Amino acid sequence: MKHMQCKCWWHQFFVKEISSEKLVKLFDEYLQATQLTIMKFSECYVPGGVYIATWILAESHFMIRVRPSDNKASCDLSCCNLKKFHKFLQIVAPEMQSIAWHEWHDQSIIKETNPDKINKSFDGYLKKAKLAVVAFEDCHFPGDGYTAIWMLEKGNFIVVHTFPEDGKTDVECSFNTADLDPFCGFLTFINSQ
Repeated sequence: MKHMQCKCWWHQFFVKEISSEKLVKLFDEYLQATQLTIMKFSECYVPGGVYIATWILAESHFMIRVRPSDNKASCDLSCCNLKKFHKFLQIVAPEMQSIAWHEWHDQSIIKETNPDKINKSFDGYLKKAKLAVVAFEDCHFPGDGYTAIWMLEKGNFIVVHTFPEDGKTDVECSFNTADLDPFCGFLTFINSQ
């Protein structure tokens, strides 16, 4: 793998609200106010009562993860439009909190841009590593762009965004510190691509 500059800007922040209904309503309004293009929305509960909501955006993705035991929600925005990225952060600034969160986050680049090949290799690795996929969402975009999100146990996730015109795919993953072995294994897997 060759490390190149990712096309997306990423920011993680936390909010006190943990009601899934209130969070979805609030952030759906914020995304629309920022003029981010919502392509697909999904939500699920994973074992342990963790709630995950994802918005696949034409510009990348937004995700909320609520772990009731932490009494807060983690929000992740990944966006390839810097102007909209900054506008979103300005709009949500009153809600943001800086709270310690025990999580590792990585962004890498792979050369493969074919969605079928990416999905097959990632699914194979996740199965081999015994990482349970609790939900999967994907979306194809005009111009051959593609985004896929694997939502894993305990609120962990992996996201890919293809950029065929540049011959690369951004890979973003986030794991709890308690799950570092599979995280390190996944990074080794990515580095072999």
